Amino acid sequence: FSAQAKDARDFWQAVKELGLPLVPPVPTGWDPRPRADHPPIWIQEGPEHFVEPTADELTSLFNDVLSFMEANRNISQAQVGISYAWNENTEGGWIVPTHGEGRTRVEAVGKALRKSELI
Repeated sequence: FSAQAKDARDFWQAVKELGLPLVPPVPTGWDPRPRADHPPIWIQEGPEHFVEPTADELTSLFNDVLSFMEANRNISQAQVGISYAWNENTEGGWIVPTHGEGRTRVEAVGKALRKSELI
């Protein structure tokens, strides 16, 4: 997950340097391997994936995007980010509670949001 989080932070910075408006994307993982046994016919995926984030990694990334938006109001005028995703469980990007992890991910995001003055 650290590589995916770094890619997101690098993207925010690149857009900032261009001075373009930004609704920063905030990834929560990507691992489509759970659907490998029964892939949809329209999907042609390989084994590529990111390691799942820990709760601390998710909290850290959400803290970072909130700080970025606060510090860069000129490009983040909406003061909103977009997270991938609430429920993309078969793609490995989710924060919705699950049987396996319980509320770990949604609580990790909530931990960052509760500290933010943007909320």
